[in-house]
Amino acid sequence: MCGFKFRTGYQKNFTNSTNYSMSRHQNVSHSPFSFAKLDDKSTPLLMNSINNNELLDCEFSFYRTDRSGKSIVYKTIKLTNASIVSISNHHPNALDNNDAQAYETVSMKYESITCEHKAANTSSYSITQNLVN
Repeated sequence: MCGFKFRTGYQKNFTNSTNYSMSRHQNVSHSPFSFAKLDDKSTPLLMNSINNNELLDCEFSFYRTDRSGKSIVYKTIKLTNASIVSISNHHPNALDNNDAQAYETVSMKYESITCEHKAANTSSYSITQNLVN
């Protein structure tokens, strides 16, 4: 299960973990970009997005703690013309009587991906071979 946390000042940020991969055989192959989020008020909106095959531009910011204890953005990933391809809802067993919360895993295909490392001032850009339909 994902480690969900609430942080003051980040109420509009919902991503708790991400998973993506690229591989190369003859050409670069892009797997869907997946993220986990709490089952919350954005759930119906994401369901509408997959129902309507909406194209989205998404930005994911990755945080870490600096030496002073402050959370800073160290990396961003941007997806262009992304489309949700799956939403999986995960509900913990209520009989276990633990504090686990329901969450979702959302997977997206995209036309392009940009990764920027803020501290190192490096970046990369890649276009998928199979554009989003």
